[in-house]
Amino acid sequence: MRPLFLNLLICLSLTILCETGLSLIVKVRNRYDILIVVLAQVATNPLVVAVTSCVGMYCSSTAYYLSVAAAESVAVLAEAVIYRYALDYRKIKPLLLSLILNAFSFSAGLLISLFIK
Repeated sequence: MRPLFLNLLICLSLTILCETGLSLIVKVRNRYDILIVVLAQVATNPLVVAVTSCVGMYCSSTAYYLSVAAAESVAVLAEAVIYRYALDYRKIKPLLLSLILNAFSFSAGLLISLFIK
């Protein structure tokens, strides 16, 4: 098992890569808006990874999966609020944008975890 700090760094880097890339695909072009997307990940991802990693180490698999669902849901809502008040981009509503970006990076993380332990 990787040290928690290394795990946090890897997960944050991959999340930023995925969500920034998808943001560009959905035409978030303003540099300020891209910076906001990155900062939203910096604000939420480490907490999600830390909480779920700790629950995964010390609790049952059921508790782990519930913590993942809860933490990801809170992250989607928190990022939606950030996007609502900070982004100039309005082609996709903030909650839907947050949900799309998080679903993509979460799915990418699941796929990667199948190949890398």
